[in-house]
Amino acid sequence: MKILIEGGNGLLGTYLRKVLMKKHTIISPTKHELDISNSNKLRKYIDTVEPDIILNAAGMTNVYLCEKNTEKAFKINTGAPAEMARIAYDHNIYFIHFSTNFIFDGEKGSPYNEYDKPNPLNIYAKSKFEAEKMIAEINSNALIIRSAEIFGVGPFSAGHNIPYYIVRQLINRKNLNLFKIITSPTYARHIAERVSEIIDLQLNGILHLVNDGECSYFEIADMIFEIMKKKSDMKVKESVFDLNAPDNIPMNSILMKDLKITPMPSTMNAITEFIKEVL
Repeated sequence: MKILIEGGNGLLGTYLRKVLMKKHTIISPTKHELDISNSNKLRKYIDTVEPDIILNAAGMTNVYLCEKNTEKAFKINTGAPAEMARIAYDHNIYFIHFSTNFIFDGEKGSPYNEYDKPNPLNIYAKSKFEAEKMIAEINSNALIIRSAEIFGVGPFSAGHNIPYYIVRQLINRKNLNLFKIITSPTYARHIAERVSEIIDLQLNGILHLVNDGECSYFEIADMIFEIMKKKSDMKVKESVFDLNAPDNIPMNSILMKDLKITPMPSTMNAITEFIKEVL
């Protein structure tokens, strides 16, 4: 099949391309080749390439920039996915959109499942949740995959790709500055491998796709210390931004056990496999 991947040069998109190209034809325009926030150009591009499947891994993911650029955040994180869902529905194209655990408020005290009610706290989260609602309304055949703390070999920054940040700091013998966050770190390769299975099943609705197990950034560091047999000083990093963001948002899935999808490995197994890729 022919698969159009939006955001194919990002962290998740890169793994999606590598895994799916083994069985499918992949089309992955850069942001310079296609401005997804321009609905006319988006529709024309999709009409031209005629994909069988659209995967949207694109988005404005910097929480702090979203707060400062509300209009742009909603245009990219809400308007563009909604338009993709509409085009996909019009042309009978299977559509998968990737969302986030940030749509929850962190007050539950245990992992969030597919039936828990979202309560987004900031612009990034609100723009992602609005996209979910619009996609569900426009395209009943679409699948929304929520994941959390996606990691892999690629760029890292404050609050993003934490395992890779920790590994690089250890290799370079530098100390760690980590936010006090509890989450569900998820290996991008494992997401991509499950997406390959999901495509064959043509699932729809909402699915949580995370590695099995909740942990804090500090517990992630301890796992990596154990695997690499190295250690570094760790300090709590306080955000310099005045931002209302959840700090306890692990997820799990109630639906996975009833689907014909390979179960997600544990967090420890995911990090072990990831470190083998890095080293």
